[in-house]
Order: sequence, then structure tokens, then C-alpha cells
Amino acid sequence: MSVNPVSPTAFNGGQMTDLPVFTGTFDGAELFEVVAPGNVEDGVNYSITSLLMAALIVQITQIPFIINDGEYTNPASPYVVPPTSSRIYINKTNVEATYIQLSAASAYAVEPLIREIAGNAAPNILVSLTGGQLADNNATVPITSAYGGYFFRPISALGSWTLGVG
Repeated sequence: MSVNPVSPTAFNGGQMTDLPVFTGTFDGAELFEVVAPGNVEDGVNYSITSLLMAALIVQITQIPFIINDGEYTNPASPYVVPPTSSRIYINKTNVEATYIQLSAASAYAVEPLIREIAGNAAPNILVSLTGGQLADNNATVPITSAYGGYFFRPISALGSWTLGVG
């Protein structure tokens, strides 16, 4: 049984710990130590390289969020895209409005792709921006064609967005 010699209650598990201060440059081989959740006395720790951690984070952001028939049809309660979500697909066979909202550009570390994937010829999707921000000078961006969509590229320094064809 392994116990933290400084304080048996210091590692409650499930948290990142800091090791000696890193003063070099990242090359992908650096190790992060992760304390496993569970019993402190078990002392189960794992290490992961910075390169593998970055790959896992990218993989997590690639998991799509899919909006189906009957969802987010009210402009007062749109789907608010989380800052780590990079794929939002609208899979609606019914012709109904879909409302999506992006928060401030400065909150996003990814470029969300919002795209119609059901092949609906009249999808009626409206993406709105908050805080007076604009995407290519538009406060709202409609997606009106089958398989249509955009990459929303945040420009944090300007508090705005630019659009890329998705």
C-alpha cells in the first residue's frame, strides 16, 4: 500500500499534480502525472506524454454533437455550442427551424463546424452570435441548403468570427 508521505489526504484522486517546474521547450516527450480517482491509500498514478495528451484532447473535441428532429426549435432556447465542441451536425428530416448559438469568440479554442447532414433541401438553420459579435459582418448566419455548413473561426483579438465553407 502506497501513502503520500507528506499528507495522506493531499491526493484525493482524479486530479492533476504538479511535478518540478518545467523550464524547457515542449517536444512531446514531457510526462504529466495523473492521480487516479479512488482510495488515497492505493496511490495509483499514471503518466502520459504531452504529445499523447494533445492527441486525446483533439480526439475528444472531434466527437460530434447531433441535433435531431424536434430539438432546438425555439429561438429562446437554442443549442449553445460549448467552447470545446468542434462538430455540430443537424440531422433533421422534418422541415423545422433549428437555432444554434455561439458564445464569445475568445471562449473557443477550436473552430466549430456547423453542418446539415440529413440532405434536407430546406433546413432552416440559424446560427446566432452573442455580445454584438459578427461572423463576416453578420450577426446571424443562416444555413439554408442541403449538406450546407460553415466552419466558424474565432478571431479572439477582434472579438469576431470568420466563416469557412464546411
